[in-house]
Amino acid sequence: MANKTVRQSTEERFRLEDDELDAIRALLVSILMKDTRLDREEIYAYIFGEGKRILWH
Repeated sequence: MANKTVRQSTEERFRLEDDELDAIRALLVSILMKDTRLDREEIYAYIFGEGKRILWH
């Protein structure tokens, strides 16, 4: 039972909020734009759209 409690507290400690995840994604986008030949649309689709094409309005 104690092991399960330790595991849950560890998972809760490493849980990220949405704004923290967005900051990490933005950093990843900037790195990919500098170091790859991928198109900007492809990078945003991979990072923010989970590989699906993003339609901009």
